[in-house]
Amino acid sequence: RSFSLQLPSLSFHMEHCCRPAMVLAQVARDSSPAGVVVGRGECSSVDLEAQLATVLDGRLPLFAADFVGDNVLGTDEEGALRVLAWHLGLDKGRLVQGSEPGLLAADDVGFVVLACGGDDTEGLSAISRFERLVAQMEQWNSFLRGGEQSAILAGLGFAVRHPGVVEAVSQAAMLLGDGQVSVAGGTAWWMRLRGGKK
Repeated sequence: RSFSLQLPSLSFHMEHCCRPAMVLAQVARDSSPAGVVVGRGECSSVDLEAQLATVLDGRLPLFAADFVGDNVLGTDEEGALRVLAWHLGLDKGRLVQGSEPGLLAADDVGFVVLACGGDDTEGLSAISRFERLVAQMEQWNSFLRGGEQSAILAGLGFAVRHPGVVEAVSQAAMLLGDGQVSVAGGTAWWMRLRGGKK
């Protein structure tokens, strides 16, 4: 028996520097999505959310959403998927979350940052990082492909010291994306998903 090993094409971006969360905020601004969502799932990072809120500084809507639980996804009158999300912002330099969540449509979101994989998930094994990140990517892909435009998945931890993240992102780039992964700022990564109606 034989098999074919498919690896994504890597693109290194030297124009983006500094801390990985700042890189992702710059990429989000440059890609001009409708909104930026931090996907919390089983991992969350208040530090990542605060850094994104600081760099975006209200230029793009920033939300946090959690796919854990049966009540997270809703549908509208036409049956299109909606995700329950909390608006994030800054108040006197401190991260604040809206008190009431709202339902976002796929077209409200153009850039999703996945928290699983960053350095604040150090206690996870490579297999746990891989499994959690793959699950998050599949969930967000199924939601985002209902939108009119293709969206970008992004995250942290694309480094040799996090083999589970490298494997999960590489696999997703081939199965869900366009076969390319962009890397900058040490461990920041992003890729464009296939899908969207255009």
